[in-house]
Amino acid sequence: STTVNTPRMPRNFQQFFGDNSPFCQDGSPFQSSPFCQGGGQGGAPGSDGGQQQKFMALGSGVIIDAAKGYVVTNNHVVDNATTIKVQLSDGRKFDAKVVGKDPRSDIALIQIQDPKNLSAIKLADSDALRVGDYTVAIGNPFGLGETVTSGIVSALGRSGLNVENYENFIQTDAAINRGNSGGALVNLNGELIGINTAILAPDGGNIGIGFAIPSNMVKNLTDQMVKFGQVKRGELGIMGTELNSELAKAMKVDAQRGAFVSQVMPNSAAAKAGIKAGDVITTLNGKSISSFAALRAQVGT
Repeated sequence: STTVNTPRMPRNFQQFFGDNSPFCQDGSPFQSSPFCQGGGQGGAPGSDGGQQQKFMALGSGVIIDAAKGYVVTNNHVVDNATTIKVQLSDGRKFDAKVVGKDPRSDIALIQIQDPKNLSAIKLADSDALRVGDYTVAIGNPFGLGETVTSGIVSALGRSGLNVENYENFIQTDAAINRGNSGGALVNLNGELIGINTAILAPDGGNIGIGFAIPSNMVKNLTDQMVKFGQVKRGELGIMGTELNSELAKAMKVDAQRGAFVSQVMPNSAAAKAGIKAGDVITTLNGKSISSFAALRAQVGT
C-alpha cells in the first residue's frame, strides 16, 4: 500500500485558499495559456532540409486589461510565433496577436481578439515587497493546466544571472517549472507582484530558486508597448560596476552600496548632468540603487 502524507496548511494560507479566495472565482484572471504555433527549419536525415516544419510551444500568461484583452507573458513564450492561441482557465479559447515584445527584458504583450467576459488581475506595488513575504506562483507547468504553488520572497533585486539584459528579479522558492514561464507571481491579496520567467536548475528540476520580473517593471514595459508598440529605453552613457565594501574602501567613498561609475561617455546625458568617473549613484528618482545592475534596470525599463 502507499501512504500519502498531507501536511496541514499554514494558517496564513487557510483564508487565502478558502471559498473567498480570488483563485476560486469564475473567470480567474491569473492564468491563461498562450499556445504558440511557429515555423522552423529542419527534418530527419535524408529529408528535404529546406522543408518548413511546424512546432508547438506553450507557456503561461496573465490578463492585465479585461476590456482590451491584454495578456502579459514572457517574450520567449511567443517569440517567432506565427499563430497564438490563448486558453483561459475556464476552457475558453481565443486567437491573439502580439502588441509588443522586448527580448532584452523577456516581456511580451499579446491581445486577445474579441475579448468577452474577461477578468483582469490587479497589479501590486512590487517596490513594497519585503524578503519573507508570502508568494504564490500560478501557471501551466508541463501543460498540466492551472497549477498553484506557494513560497516566500527569498531575495529582491537579484541580478548578475546572465538571463536577460535588464535584471532586477524577485527570487522566490515557490515551485516554478517548465511551462510556468509568463505566469503570475502574486501576493496573499491575489495581486500581481511579478511574472515568472526563469529558474536556477543545475539538473533540470526545481530546487526552489525561481525568478520573476517585478510588477512595476512589467507595468512600465507594457505601458510603452501599448503606446509605442515597443520599449523606448533611457540611456545615461556611463560604464561602471557594483559598489562593495572593498571598492568603497579603495576609492575612499562613504557609501557601502550603489552603482560605481568608472567611465562617462562624452556628450552623454550623464556628462551633461555633471556625473563624473568615481561617482557613486545611490538613488534614482527617490528609489534606492543597490547595484549597477539595479541602476541599469531602472534607467532602461
